[in-house]
Amino acid sequence: MQVNIHFLQLFHYVAKYGGISQAAKHVPYGIQQPALSSQIMELEDQVGTLLFQRRPFQLTPAGKKLYEHGKAYYDNLDKVTDEIRNGAPDLIRIAASPVVLEEYLPDIFHTLEARFPRLSFTLRHGVHATIEQMLQLNEVDVAVSVREGKPPQHCSYESLIELPLVLLVHKDSQLQSAEQLWAQDRIQDKLIAPSQGDVLTRTFRRQLAKRSIYWNTVIHLDSVDLIETYAARGFGVGLSIGIPGRRRRDPLRELPLEGFPKLDIGITWHRHPNPVTQALMAELRKKATELRQAMSGSGPAKRVARAGVESPLRSPPLTTRQQGAARAP
Repeated sequence: MQVNIHFLQLFHYVAKYGGISQAAKHVPYGIQQPALSSQIMELEDQVGTLLFQRRPFQLTPAGKKLYEHGKAYYDNLDKVTDEIRNGAPDLIRIAASPVVLEEYLPDIFHTLEARFPRLSFTLRHGVHATIEQMLQLNEVDVAVSVREGKPPQHCSYESLIELPLVLLVHKDSQLQSAEQLWAQDRIQDKLIAPSQGDVLTRTFRRQLAKRSIYWNTVIHLDSVDLIETYAARGFGVGLSIGIPGRRRRDPLRELPLEGFPKLDIGITWHRHPNPVTQALMAELRKKATELRQAMSGSGPAKRVARAGVESPLRSPPLTTRQQGAARAP
């Protein structure tokens, strides 16, 4: 039976880091422990022997032999790849919402430049359906977006954070809660939301239907920023996502949507990502951890937001060179 090369790579990480749970944290393209464990067992079936003892972890003689055989290859792969590339730029193509592109990625790019001096990137934005199409057409390498259902073929997905739905109202509005809207026989305020096919709008409308509430969308806009702009100008109530540590533009304030499900935000990427894509995903995981801490009240963004000042998680501006590299193709 032919041995699966992908399984061999996973086994290398298991042997190198001393177990499945630690390996799952270091595999560069992201994999959950159950999937990793299952694929290692398939590898053992293919080679016809046990490769390591699970508890406590210890390589068997066969496992040691297999690990030593592949160690030089996997440990030097990045170095050899860099030599072959011979100065070519470390290119990454990213799709995300404008909020992610403007507020979180610049800081991450500054960090990546220290490791990848030849870093080059293209940035694309759009709603969920548009980003899905970009992935399917191989126009981007990685996307940060809402996930609903399975990822496109030949892509992997990892959840980063769950964020709540919120309504945006003018600070002078008499509305103090969403329940005041639900109590109306016919909601008079205009709703500003993404198109009907967007995940955010579909999720919101499903919950309204469960409550037997009808609210017609008067203005369809394709980005959170545009929704904020028009809600701030008094055109209606905006539908958006609550992002910890992010200050809304004046004169808006948020109304929580109690009992509504949160949206799953994560990374979708083409399998076998290059080193710079792997590094980007690692930084995105760190940023998501900061945001989760802020939501729980223990992170810096939450403390700063409570104080009513600018969040330190907001990124510094891009340099002129980076702005030029970030233009979409």
